[in-house]
Amino acid sequence: ATGTAALGQYANTGAVTGSPPGGLPDVSDSDMIHYFGYHSDVALVKRTNGLDDGTPQGPFILVGDTVTWTFYVTNTGNLPLAGISVIDDRELLAFCEGFELAPDEWTTCLAFGAATSGQYSNTATVTGTPPLGSLVTGEDLSHYYGAEPSLDLEVHTLGQDADELPGPSILAGEGVTWTYRVSNAGNVTLTNLTLIDSEGVAVTCPYEELVAGQPMTCTATAVATAGPYTNTGVVTGTPPDGLPTVSDSDPSHYFGEVHELAIVKRTNGLKASVPPGPPILVGDAVTWTYRVTNTGNVPLVDIAVDDDQEGSLTCGRDELAPGESTTCTAYGVAIYGQYANRATVSGTALGDWDPVSANDLSHYLGAIPGVDLEKFTFGQ
Repeated sequence: ATGTAALGQYANTGAVTGSPPGGLPDVSDSDMIHYFGYHSDVALVKRTNGLDDGTPQGPFILVGDTVTWTFYVTNTGNLPLAGISVIDDRELLAFCEGFELAPDEWTTCLAFGAATSGQYSNTATVTGTPPLGSLVTGEDLSHYYGAEPSLDLEVHTLGQDADELPGPSILAGEGVTWTYRVSNAGNVTLTNLTLIDSEGVAVTCPYEELVAGQPMTCTATAVATAGPYTNTGVVTGTPPDGLPTVSDSDPSHYFGEVHELAIVKRTNGLKASVPPGPPILVGDAVTWTYRVTNTGNVPLVDIAVDDDQEGSLTCGRDELAPGESTTCTAYGVAIYGQYANRATVSGTALGDWDPVSANDLSHYLGAIPGVDLEKFTFGQ
């Protein structure tokens, strides 16, 4: 008789009967036989940081962080296994080696490594030797993704990468534009992107999510203030799987220029912006002084003073630093009646700027004092 061996312990009994001649009673006999149907096998389940990740991408793990592989080895046959070893094709190490497992018995092995960048896969192979038959093996594949979340921010003011003072110059009161170039410089998608400006400027961005390598440009506008100005953009984003948020920042600068001149004109030492001004005897000397001051915050050159009655004046300086002053003087002879003259000062800031100017008006009254007396006697 033939058959297919069944798994495990097997017993069968053969029985034979026969009839002798002459009506003698039948005779019989039986015999029991046994075999053991053996099956040798080993199973391996591999987990990466606790996850069964047989297909990509596996868990996200920060590059450089510890990776823990757990190998669950089970004797799934019905014979004991000896000389069991677990080897990983990438790590090239035997993590469990030379141990034995009874049928249905299992054990756990551990291995450790440091996460590398990008998609990673490795296959573990377990081998064991049964008392009968050939070597048995099992394998399992696992994955992880080595995450390098990163953001890059470049802030430009008026189109310039102005990381250092003073940055570009702009007239105070004019509009200033910032551009914020945000790039996902890592290898994972970033969500919940938020960009703020340290000075509270409202920033507008087109996206709240960027895939790896994707850029975007955000913008903000405001009115330039006087003097040095510094603002810092700060961008934050959230990587997947609970990885810590990432951020980047970049400073930018500009200088808000104020181009201003002031002139104060005095007539014989008096401020006489409204008539009639001081009375001066006709024919007496008149002295005008012109006090010119740079009231802005940048140097001014080509300083010139012109009087609409006295003409161009020569002053001691044709260049003034912020806050500096110079004085011009003009002389004349008082003429009869109400007199007015206007002085205008002009100057130019260094660079391609329009000239600036200021003016002041002064007065005097050219006087001829006199009295007339007529005396009459009896009306004559």
